[in-house]
Amino acid sequence: MKYGLILWAVLASQVAQADEPLLDLLAEQPLKVSPDPAVLILGGADAALSQGPWSEGDVLAFSQAHGYRPTVLPLTHVAARETADGEAAEEDSDQANFYRADPQVAYYLYVNLPPEAGGRERLAPALGDLLEPAFQNRLADRGFATLPEVYRQLWRVRLGQQPPRYDNGYL
Repeated sequence: MKYGLILWAVLASQVAQADEPLLDLLAEQPLKVSPDPAVLILGGADAALSQGPWSEGDVLAFSQAHGYRPTVLPLTHVAARETADGEAAEEDSDQANFYRADPQVAYYLYVNLPPEAGGRERLAPALGDLLEPAFQNRLADRGFATLPEVYRQLWRVRLGQQPPRYDNGYL
């Protein structure tokens, strides 16, 4: 049992270290972002950063506490540095890799966006700033993949910043 706890502590520390540069970037935004789902569930943050999807239990706890599901926005993943043959990756390879990224290594923002307009109006501009080239460039500078345009469109629709391209669609 003792070794299991030590292993858990080491793994938790490694995940926390990998999250730090991303949390630092998000701390520059006018959003309260936590790496702990419980903080968002209890209302102490606007969003929670998660590497990989939340557990069903976390989503259920959020839904029970707030009466609606959290809004899930794909954010990034660690960008590939080299191709298989050791050459520098092409500029658009991060975009292609975004679609193939393992959901367990992708980073998501779970956001408390109430269905009523007031909460969306307060958070949508700050979240929309994460789509801007300045933030996306800072992601790339720190070794993370930028969001492909299709995901940016998804964000804008979910944030109510533009209508979906397709009737009854989310894109």
